[in-house]
Amino acid sequence: MIRWAGVSALAIVLLIVFLISLIFTDKWFEETFEETASVVNQARVDVDDFHISFLNMRVSWGRVQVTDPKSTMKNRLDIGRTSFDLQFWPLLSNKYIINELEIDSVQFNTDRKTDGRLDSVFYEESVISSSINYLKKESSEFVSERATDVKANVNVESLIPKIEIKAISKIKSLQAEVDSSTSALKQQINSADFNKRFNELKATVNQISFKNMKDINQIKSTINAMSKVKNDIAGFESDYKELKKSTEHTLSQLKSLQQIEAWISEDYSNALKQAKLPDFSVGTIAKTLFGSGIYNQYQDYLKYLQLYEEYSAYFETDEVKKEPEPERLKGQTIHFYKRTAEPDFWIKKIKLSVRLEDGTFLEGSIKDIVSDQRQINKTTRLDMSGTNAQGSHISLRTVFDRLKETASDTIHFRIDNFPIRNYRLSRSNLFPEQIQSATGDFQILLNRLGDEITGVTKIDANDVVYRFSQSNETKTKALIEDIFSGIKLLKIEAGLRFRSGKPDISIKSNLDKALADGLKQSANKEFEKIKQQIRAKLDAEINPAKNKFLSQIGASQSDVRLILDQLEGKKGSLDQLYQNKKKDLNAKLEAEKKKLGFIGASLLKGLKIE
Repeated sequence: MIRWAGVSALAIVLLIVFLISLIFTDKWFEETFEETASVVNQARVDVDDFHISFLNMRVSWGRVQVTDPKSTMKNRLDIGRTSFDLQFWPLLSNKYIINELEIDSVQFNTDRKTDGRLDSVFYEESVISSSINYLKKESSEFVSERATDVKANVNVESLIPKIEIKAISKIKSLQAEVDSSTSALKQQINSADFNKRFNELKATVNQISFKNMKDINQIKSTINAMSKVKNDIAGFESDYKELKKSTEHTLSQLKSLQQIEAWISEDYSNALKQAKLPDFSVGTIAKTLFGSGIYNQYQDYLKYLQLYEEYSAYFETDEVKKEPEPERLKGQTIHFYKRTAEPDFWIKKIKLSVRLEDGTFLEGSIKDIVSDQRQINKTTRLDMSGTNAQGSHISLRTVFDRLKETASDTIHFRIDNFPIRNYRLSRSNLFPEQIQSATGDFQILLNRLGDEITGVTKIDANDVVYRFSQSNETKTKALIEDIFSGIKLLKIEAGLRFRSGKPDISIKSNLDKALADGLKQSANKEFEKIKQQIRAKLDAEINPAKNKFLSQIGASQSDVRLILDQLEGKKGSLDQLYQNKKKDLNAKLEAEKKKLGFIGASLLKGLKIE
């Protein structure tokens, strides 16, 4: 039996869809899409050849350019021809379900013909963006040392006057701080009136005596007076101990030799930078040669995380708020949140091809881009791979996990057997400026868990040939070239960690030890000699102020401690005075008991000065 009501409703819906498709043109949807996406992106999003068909619910476009908000003449994403089908019935519930979306090409960091800037854009700092900014700053500071003939070109006598020696002025400021602190300590001690209290207590103890041993009330009065003065002396000692403790703490907090040595070390490091002496210690060679490139790699992959975070935040379903439980009444209908219900937005699969800057094509898919992963119990995954013309295999695996309260992301990029040609290293005339040729494996793994980001980069290369600049040869440079020519195997491992805004980055390689060992008996001796000369000149400039400070701070602290020692002596003499007085009065009291006989002794029983 035909349900005519349902057929009529369906006919009405189809008629409405048909009318909408006639009224709203593709141009209107294209402009609306551009405007909405630009607000989300915080920079222009341009769409070409947008087309939507309401009859078969198919959407397509020819190209989408997504401007990089921080470099508005560049596109962070350049998406080629794209098409997908929308499920019709979920649209009636304001849900957008896409089974499969096809993209024929995706490019990154392409040039724009027009500026994509929007007015009044606000950027919210996140752990990812702060990490990118830090890496960008560090990468810009990788400027290697110029080649110099150390003996001929580093003139220590002329170098020192050019350096701003900050330690001297800091020592003078520290001296003023110490003088002020010790003066305040002396004033604090004097304001406590310990000398006055000492004299008063001493006089009180000396005045106490048994004026009339025949009067039991007089005896008790004397005992009470001794008890009171004992408590007063105890208060004096307690106040003194507290004063001594706080004074010693203040003296220990005064910055002295340790702080001065730190300032001198800063001036020394600055002098070495001015001298442009290269550092051949283990742990610095790889950072000098590869630091900039590795930092840039981390930036690029963190930008992908940032991109996902920005766009996913826009599509996420608001947190379901728990309403107060309604009163249970007969016939009342209560609606509960269904975790298994279809999400508001869900692209089940995107088939795409990506063209890298070197022309390599990758193919793969992105699965389950969704407004709430918890509703489908699946993470968002990207899986791509390809092989380039040189036979290198490339793979990219990414997981964006929002199933738990703490966001978790993973990016793993790997390329095996890739040829390295003319890879830029440093701008140094002393170290190699390029890897002329090599074959190697590269991988980078980034993990993000909440506000913590960790990463590992590994490079293994064989048959490495280095290229040096054509600058004037020096003995040191010739030796370095000879060492590098014998290193055909290159191994690099870089670690990255950002936690609570604190960066920790390390870069290790087999080059460090090889170069440090090779230079130990030759160039390093020359550099060490120059370093010693620089340190000696700095010490000659700073030591007069340093020694004067140490002498004065020693005298100032001695003055304060002398006052404390004097009070310590008075405290001891006061205690001894009380003990002597107590012994004398107790002896007189016992003698009086014996003189009075049994009855008198009974009256004085239990009376004693403690």
